[in-house]
Amino acid sequence: MRTDEPGNGITQIGDTGASTRELLRRLTDLGMGEVAAAQLVLTSPDRVLARAIDAFELTADDAPVDARRWIAAAVEDPERIEDVLERRRGWDAWRRMHRSWEAADADRAEQERRSHGWGAAISEALDDRKFLRAVERVSEPIRVLGRRSLRVARAQLLAWAVAVHGAQPDVPLAVALAADLAGEGTTPDRLDGGLPEPPARVDGRDNLDERLAASIDQLAEVEHELPPEPTPAPVPSTARTPERTIERSLDRGW
Repeated sequence: MRTDEPGNGITQIGDTGASTRELLRRLTDLGMGEVAAAQLVLTSPDRVLARAIDAFELTADDAPVDARRWIAAAVEDPERIEDVLERRRGWDAWRRMHRSWEAADADRAEQERRSHGWGAAISEALDDRKFLRAVERVSEPIRVLGRRSLRVARAQLLAWAVAVHGAQPDVPLAVALAADLAGEGTTPDRLDGGLPEPPARVDGRDNLDERLAASIDQLAEVEHELPPEPTPAPVPSTARTPERTIERSLDRGW
């Protein structure tokens, strides 16, 4: 089936019709003789004939058929036209969906590439001491489990590096990150818009996850487990609640 985009003579669904000259031209372009084309134009409603030509052009590559015979039969049986156009609409919808999938896959691949680039850049910029300090400052323990999540810690570390670099784009990443660790520290931004391009090409590989796992284990050895959420104390029976006040008033005969 042809997948030409509308605009090469195909009548749009909302069109009111086509001129006699245009219909004759389209029929003769399909190889129909001028006399036969004129007879078909004179004996057919313009709107129906235009849609029949649309349908034929969409099916012409599927099987070699006689244009005049197919179009004349379609004018007499408009359901044939609608079947073809409905298949076309379904094909167009599938094509749009397929393109959206391809775009999403390409976006994910691009973000993964950038993530590896930032991971390699951060790992190269920080020695073990600074890296451990960065993980301790930027990542947060999970209250219930009392430990840090590797995936969350990586996202927080990337967000922190992106925020620091964004504030000082002309400063080498290693210098900017070291200065930030020595100061009050930058609060990591959320990467809702995705990762930007890494600051520079790094030849090293992305071993950020390996270093993060080792740092998290090291921090777990020295960190105290976070206390559980406090449980609300039960209300004493002697509490001054409205119900208790009424009960005491009745007991005293007030």
